[in-house]
Amino acid sequence: MNPNPPMTPELFAGLLNHLFQEGRAASQKRDMYRASMWYAQCLSIIKQLGNNEEFMSMVLYYYGEAIAHSNQSQQAIACLEASANIQKGMGNGEAEADCFYMVGSFIAILEDYEKAKKHLTEALRLYQGLNNKQKIAATEDELKKATANLPKIRRISKSSDETLDFGIYVDRQMMERFSISAEGEVKWYEVKGFNKSVAMGLVNAWQVVCTNYPYTFFE
Repeated sequence: MNPNPPMTPELFAGLLNHLFQEGRAASQKRDMYRASMWYAQCLSIIKQLGNNEEFMSMVLYYYGEAIAHSNQSQQAIACLEASANIQKGMGNGEAEADCFYMVGSFIAILEDYEKAKKHLTEALRLYQGLNNKQKIAATEDELKKATANLPKIRRISKSSDETLDFGIYVDRQMMERFSISAEGEVKWYEVKGFNKSVAMGLVNAWQVVCTNYPYTFFE
């Protein structure tokens, strides 16, 4: 028996699910540093599977959530917005609306009320089109809170309409690179010069950064 069988799509899918579950378990324990490392590895596996936009959107949301309180607000917002942009490109009705609602609500917690208002307004538009009265009411409530806080806005990030560029770093060296446009188009790019031996798990330090904004590496 070959001790190192070739990685098939089925094996990659199983590995992706395992990494994601490890990330969720770490998140539930509030170990956000470890959670972020598991989610970063998920994104690398998604590339190997030839893109899975719905899963990628979900992973970016949870990655943004994981790093939100580590003095990386700009990075967190970039991940959250990229998640919403992917859903926008997919046009999945209620799932798209839910994503905009979650992203807007979380960005409000990070005190970028202008961007929160933008995403919540889009969620409200989508829910109104679906005639989901319960979610319309909840979104209107969040939107009122964000609008009320606009006078004390803390501007954190740039326009939401730019393409966001990301790098997946392993031990501070870029291993993968991808971009997500405002319309939700995902593109992967070749990275030359990566020469590290990489293992899945917590042996190496994995991190996703949006290179549009300043960032620091986790210690």
